[in-house]
Formats: sequence, C-alpha cells, structure tokens
Amino acid sequence: MTQQEAHAIKYKNKNYEIADAEESVKFLDLADYGIVPHVFSTSCWSGHLVNYVVKDEYFLVNRLLVGVGEDPARLDKVDFFGSYPTKGTRPDTVIYRPDNARLNISGRMVIGRTIDRNHRSDFFYYHPSQEYLEVFELQFDEGHLIEAIDKTQELAEFKKTVKWGLSTQDEEFYTWSKSYLEKFEGNYRGRGTYEAYCNRIERFEQLTTDYDKNKENGN
Repeated sequence: MTQQEAHAIKYKNKNYEIADAEESVKFLDLADYGIVPHVFSTSCWSGHLVNYVVKDEYFLVNRLLVGVGEDPARLDKVDFFGSYPTKGTRPDTVIYRPDNARLNISGRMVIGRTIDRNHRSDFFYYHPSQEYLEVFELQFDEGHLIEAIDKTQELAEFKKTVKWGLSTQDEEFYTWSKSYLEKFEGNYRGRGTYEAYCNRIERFEQLTTDYDKNKENGN
C-alpha cells in the first residue's frame, strides 16, 4: 500500500502537514466547485492536494493541485475562489492559486512537521500524528484560529514510554496509539488506531477497484 501524501499547511512561517482532524472539521469538497479530480498518482488517491495557510489568525487556501486525467482542458473555464487553472507541476495535473481564500472551518486539528525516521510505521495509509517530531494542535471557529497548543515536548516525553519496534498489526501498538491520541484536547479520527487502519485498508481496496474500472471504461 502506497503511503498517501498529506495536505500541507503553513503556520508561523513553517510548513506542516495535516495529520488528523475532528469530524466537525469540513475541509474542501471540490464537488461544491464543480471540480472532479482524477487520480494522478498512487500516493494521492484523492486526486488532489491542498496547501493551506494560517494568516492573520485565519484558515486560508492558497494552492490546489488537481488531477485532470488525459483532458487537461476540461477545467479551463472552472474557477476556484476566482482563480483559474494553470499547468500543474506533475503530469496530468493543473494548479489553482486563489488569493488566500478563507475557509470557514470549525473544530480542532493536529498538524505535524518532520517525520521521526526512527519511529515510522510505513504500513499506515497516512502518517499518524505520533510519527511527527514537531506537533501543534489548532482549534478554529468559523475559520478563525482561537487556540494553538504546542504539543511537541509533551508528546516527545510520552513517546519514551513506548516499546518501539512493535508491529502495526500488534494489539499493543494500537493500545499505545489510543493513549497517545488521548493526550490531545480534540476527539480525533485517529489515523493511528486499529479501527482506522482497517478502514483505510477497506477504502484503499475500493479505490483500487474503482480506478481499475475507470481504466477499463477509458475514463
């Protein structure tokens, strides 16, 4: 299973990845903008990658990479927050660059920076939050940042309690992962839990089936 790329977010002039979010956090639904993404890489089954930024305490969108399949012109007249697509940096993609469009999300999210290469779990669909060395928890209300908690030191201390080298199919690993998520204020989906792992496997298999069918039908 190919590790999936995470959506990016810039916070305090540093680049992070969105590691987890509460169910209440509603990120972009491209269908609302008339955009139907195509898979352009096995590392991005969603067919799109978003760059967000926290600027002046607001949650903004400043870049969207979208897979367009073999018809790059199909989105030429489709605007996204007033911007129109240009040629993408990857094959069969286009890029939108809206002028820091505000997204009115509400809820908490975990953002991470720098993967801990000694404590990676490649078998996950995404990098769970415990794999990052620098971690913040952000809370938004209607797109406005109302709380930011630096969890880096606390979580680094907690990591010392785990017996590293556990298999991602080991029950003890998921027990520890659950305890890790409880260190946060929010109620997270938990990419590092066993339930999430099973859901990702199921979702991956469905995406693979859909992708193969689309190829057979010439889509």
